[in-house]
Amino acid sequence: MRHLIRILLLCTIAMFSFTTIYAGEPMNLFIAIDTSAGNAHLEQKSVAARLGKYIAEKTKELHLGSQVEVCFFGSAGKARNPMKFTYQLLNRVGQKPQEVAGQIQNLTAMLPELVQRKKLKVQSTTNLVSSLQIMGQRINRSGKTRIIILSDMLEFSQAGNLIPLQTGKKGAWLTPAPKGFLEGIEVIALGAGNTLTSPQANQRLRQIWEAYFRRAGVSKFTYLTDY
Repeated sequence: MRHLIRILLLCTIAMFSFTTIYAGEPMNLFIAIDTSAGNAHLEQKSVAARLGKYIAEKTKELHLGSQVEVCFFGSAGKARNPMKFTYQLLNRVGQKPQEVAGQIQNLTAMLPELVQRKKLKVQSTTNLVSSLQIMGQRINRSGKTRIIILSDMLEFSQAGNLIPLQTGKKGAWLTPAPKGFLEGIEVIALGAGNTLTSPQANQRLRQIWEAYFRRAGVSKFTYLTDY
């Protein structure tokens, strides 16, 4: 009898684990990788490996039915780096959250190697704002969405110039976001400000992006210089 009870208990735990991992609400996850010069994830294998691990953990949290997209951005948009990877999480071999997480972790860890082999082209400056606006047009508003950005967040485009923060000069600016264009979306910035040597400049960069995403309507913004 005790043996039977133990088997039933183990089955119940297994069913509960399966339900909590796979039967929740699907999410759309966008992973946007900055390909502009100076970003540590393009140059340092140790940084790329840490990023890959972080993103893998976030991917493992997703439920079946979730969609994951890895894309690249920079001054030339997708023209120089047209690669894009899309995944749908299903209860099938190769498409389970754990397996997709492993694939994305490997891809992220390989970024410096892809640059060295010229499979990924480094661009001169960061144009994140344009990429965010394009993403905002494509997002399915019926479900939860999270955007993970791999970037130092130093925008240099028609939408803003945050480069002065590197030298301590005044004049950093960013055009206000279209109001509510990322309504209800979670945004995580990985490596934000990691090229800045001044804590004051890093804090200013954080405040600029907090104001931008607050106006954009995001549900939560996480700014991570170290991760």
